[in-house]
Amino acid sequence: IDKNYESFLKTRPRNWENDAITLMGSLSEKHSCKVHIVHLSSSAILPYLKEQKEKNPLLTVETCPHYLVLASEKIPPGKTLFKCCPPIREEDNRNALWNGVKEGIVDFIVSDHSPCTPNLKLMEQEDLEKAWGGISSLQFSLPLVWTEGRNQGLSPSDLVSLLCSKPAKLIGLDKQKGDLLPGMDADIVVWRPDKQFTITKEKILFKNKITPYEGRTVNGVIEKTFLGGKLIYENGLMPFGPFGKPILKDNQQEIKIKKFNDLENSEAIKEVFKCCSSQKWADSFIKKRPFITFKEIVKKSEDIWINLSNEDWLEAFKGHAKIGDLESLQKKYNQTKGWSQGEQKGIKETPLSVLKELKELNDVYEKKYGFIFIVCATGKSAEEMLEILKKRLHNNRSDELKIAMNEQNKITNIRLEKLLWEL
Repeated sequence: IDKNYESFLKTRPRNWENDAITLMGSLSEKHSCKVHIVHLSSSAILPYLKEQKEKNPLLTVETCPHYLVLASEKIPPGKTLFKCCPPIREEDNRNALWNGVKEGIVDFIVSDHSPCTPNLKLMEQEDLEKAWGGISSLQFSLPLVWTEGRNQGLSPSDLVSLLCSKPAKLIGLDKQKGDLLPGMDADIVVWRPDKQFTITKEKILFKNKITPYEGRTVNGVIEKTFLGGKLIYENGLMPFGPFGKPILKDNQQEIKIKKFNDLENSEAIKEVFKCCSSQKWADSFIKKRPFITFKEIVKKSEDIWINLSNEDWLEAFKGHAKIGDLESLQKKYNQTKGWSQGEQKGIKETPLSVLKELKELNDVYEKKYGFIFIVCATGKSAEEMLEILKKRLHNNRSDELKIAMNEQNKITNIRLEKLLWEL
């Protein structure tokens, strides 16, 4: 790679990106799973994406301002500020991407804001090979996309869809973000779409004052920004302090819990039975709905579990394969095999001698206590589980049953969280 951007571009050819997207598209279709293509830079894959999306609604696509605004032919030699991956491609590619946006093949546009300290960009050395790859564009996404988009025939309402509504919908925040409706967050931008300004270092508000857009004149001056109804920006100043807070995890969990609360009783019992194979626990747990928080879910589950009979505990234990016996798991409990394989991850690449001893001592354990060895295997290696098994073989049955009961409770809590996120 020399100082010419073209030399860097050649190290990231379109066909690499096309092949990766084709692979993910085929896997999405084959397994009926959601796949989101990030940072689309290659227009050559648009016909494939159009065909796939017509038959597979689980496939979504985004691109970024730099792929819609910049062109590789216009990047001066040694300008590391323009380095990103995938790379900025040619002018004809840029125009074709805009067609993909207008046709709805590309669902929305995201900033892909990737800031770094100036020294990481190696601007003085003009080293495209070793420089940090990433472009800072969050602050200027709206005017950049608007300036180019209006020339492509986009309206302000199109911008709302591409920059706000559709991204919010993808991440499950469309009841809170992305629109101005009663009950939603009052996130508002006041701007003048026809007013121009030039991007300068002095106007940059993010920490490291570097951007490839410096010196570019754009349309759309932002005058005020409100976050949740609070004024946070006005005419180039942010004097009111930070009001933002993380929302994605808590919000997603709230959505998932509501979805769980709304399940029909029979369906809900079927789902939680994957977490703990005690019918009495499952029936009693579902009667405790509706839940508000995951902490409440865990508390009510545990209250029910510890007050069940020995027979109920033993019924739940039967819902497990023996530690290390993944083949048995697949045959008997297909609906939870993915979870148990993940919980027993430490088993899969274990010496045969260890597996053999695990199996032998599992048989000894079951013969002694009348139930299989139960341990919360998440994060434990096979060797660690073998040592635990050896120590527990010295317990009397009453003590061992209580230990196994507590281990099952740990497993249930882990699986309840997995259940929510997979709904």
